[in-house]
Amino acid sequence: MTVIYMYRIILLTGFGLLMAWSTVAGMSPRVRLTLDGGLTDNLYFDSSATSDQLLRVGLDMELPIYKALQTYYSGQLSTFADTPELESYDHILGVSLDAPLKPFSSVWIDAGGSRCLYNAPYEIYKRHGLFLATGAEVSVASTVLVRVAVDLTQSTYPEYSNDDDNERTGEKEQAIDSYDLNALVGANATIGGRNAVDVEAGVQRREYDGQDGPVTTLFVLSGRISRPLNRYTGVALVFRYQDQVDLAEKVLYTFYVRGVNINEHLWDGYEASLVLTRILGQWKLRLSASYLDADYIEAPLDLTGRLDIPSRQDDAVRFNTDARRVLWTSSNQMRIWGYANYEYERNRSTAFYYDYTLNEVHLGLMFEW
Repeated sequence: MTVIYMYRIILLTGFGLLMAWSTVAGMSPRVRLTLDGGLTDNLYFDSSATSDQLLRVGLDMELPIYKALQTYYSGQLSTFADTPELESYDHILGVSLDAPLKPFSSVWIDAGGSRCLYNAPYEIYKRHGLFLATGAEVSVASTVLVRVAVDLTQSTYPEYSNDDDNERTGEKEQAIDSYDLNALVGANATIGGRNAVDVEAGVQRREYDGQDGPVTTLFVLSGRISRPLNRYTGVALVFRYQDQVDLAEKVLYTFYVRGVNINEHLWDGYEASLVLTRILGQWKLRLSASYLDADYIEAPLDLTGRLDIPSRQDDAVRFNTDARRVLWTSSNQMRIWGYANYEYERNRSTAFYYDYTLNEVHLGLMFEW
């Protein structure tokens, strides 16, 4: 029996025992099942403009263990009609604790593991990892909360190999590991009784083990200002600014497959969004418009081989519309939601490969109990 299968058996057995314990203790799990179908005219977010149909099935579970302690699972299957080789399975299993601890109004710890599987020929994108996060929030005034948080994530790509380097050096294939350390401080406040302001600043650092990859350090400043316009309508302004503090090499490890991006496209620049929410009868509506100005100053390296893609500078305009409502509610509080989502993006880039337009539509059902 392989280590992977033993790992799966241990996780499933442990989660089953926790569910049994929760039932005996009278603490019901919270479950959400999502069925989502969509159409896109740009599967890869690039100038190839590849169309496809998408299907996603998601399962989220929260299982109380004892008071403020709970375990959770989140899984998603993504599949594509015309590109079945992009099918993927994402799994996250963790345990979290969130409770007051004087002088803090809240202290939290979150730990767990994740795993993502891909079909051939994209086995190289398979990954598994561990994460640990902790933070605290304290009230410094009647309307002001200050928080600090730190999280560490380790990811392993076991199928990675560099065939050219292996042939040249005669070395065995070697997995690539990445380590992410994020530290932040933030505050949120209510001003004038109706205006909510949230500001956060932090540093994100990544380094690699197993390859001569770069060490990247990123400074991030983000914020949100929101207020209700009336009883049924709210508006928010969201912004994000980020800048490279240092970059040891002129090469970044980056994936170009939808949903797979270990560097989240490290860039310098800013993004601003205007979000409008509205309750219209039984419908919840959300409209957003955003602008992105990003300078990708470093040439990327795809793990499947070096790509001759120049440094690039992008500016993008995005629009998103989301509408959802409860379709049915049972006597035991089970609810079925229906939703529709449309997204448009126009990305202009100095690199022709990333000059594209995107239209994507999703329809879905969400079951909650």
